[in-house]
Amino acid sequence: SVKTYLTFKQAQANGAKIDWSDYKTPKPTFTGTKIFNDYDLSELRKYIDWKPFFISWELHGNFPQILTDAKVGVEATNLYNDANALLDKIVKEKWVTAQGVVGF
Repeated sequence: SVKTYLTFKQAQANGAKIDWSDYKTPKPTFTGTKIFNDYDLSELRKYIDWKPFFISWELHGNFPQILTDAKVGVEATNLYNDANALLDKIVKEKWVTAQGVVGF
C-alpha cells in the first residue's frame, strides 16, 4: 500500500483537540527535592530494555520473543542468561551504586 502524507499546513490544522477546561492537576506526594542514595539495583533491573542489548550483539528481534526465535533463540537465550548471571553478581557484590534526585 502507498502511504499518503499531509502537508505541514494540513498537519497543523489536524492537531489533537484536547479540552483542558475540566482537567484537575494531580498534587505531588511531596514538594521540594527527594534524594535517592544507594537505590536498590534489583528494583532498577526490572526496567532494563533488553532490545538494544541484543541489537549490540547483532541479534535482532523483540524481547522476550527473541529467546524463542527459530534462528537466534538459542544464542539469544545463552546471552541473556550470561547477562543475568553477571547482573546477579553486580547486584550481590555491589559493584556499582545508583543515586538520583527529583524535585517539584
